[in-house]
Amino acid sequence: MNLGVECIWTFSVEQGRLPVADILSAEVLGVKRLAVLVCAPGPMADDVRREVVAKVGAGAMIDYHEDSFAW
Repeated sequence: MNLGVECIWTFSVEQGRLPVADILSAEVLGVKRLAVLVCAPGPMADDVRREVVAKVGAGAMIDYHEDSFAW
């Protein structure tokens, strides 16, 4: 049974933080709906949440789920 769900994502960062805005911009293209799941320290989760809100404000349909932790 094909549920229309696809999860293919690879990304490599040698140093620094993930380019969250670039990743979300690329992922929202060509999909009807996107799920973003975050498990990260507070500041990084804040960055992801901020970008998701911006994309939703621009019309993207995104489900957001966050778990948090501290080092």
